[in-house]
Amino acid sequence: MRLPISDALVSQMASTLAQEMECRFFDDILVDALNTALAVRMIRHLVDPSKIAPALSNGLSRERLQRVREYIDAHLDDRLKLADLAGVACLSPCHFSRSFKQAVGVSPHRYVMEQRIAWAKALMRRTRQSLALIAQEVGLTDQSHLTSVFRRETGMTPGRYRTTVA
Repeated sequence: MRLPISDALVSQMASTLAQEMECRFFDDILVDALNTALAVRMIRHLVDPSKIAPALSNGLSRERLQRVREYIDAHLDDRLKLADLAGVACLSPCHFSRSFKQAVGVSPHRYVMEQRIAWAKALMRRTRQSLALIAQEVGLTDQSHLTSVFRRETGMTPGRYRTTVA
């Protein structure tokens, strides 16, 4: 067998693979392992690394991140669970949480709360709805919950915010 690569290890693996395949009772695991190792070694010789797009270091592609953000925006008034967000990204909850934080800079929970507060601010600017109704509309349990989250995120109460922007 003549290979287009001059590599002693590739030659040895190809030779071993050919010998194993000639046996009537070859070892499937060994053949699979040799095939994989041979393919990796040959690709390293044949493919220019500069032509390969670098993998995203955060493990969350733009498309997955966009899908998750759209899902969050569409379901802010629902009880969002980490498992549901991970499902949208097709990742395990642990991997998703790590990847999301690496990509966005905050945890999924924190991001959801920031989005809820941004929506609450918009509602307070545009409407005269009660704070209790706004809390429900942005997915918080009640006015008290809105007040505590809003104060933690902005440093002021929703009522004070509403009077300063009105």
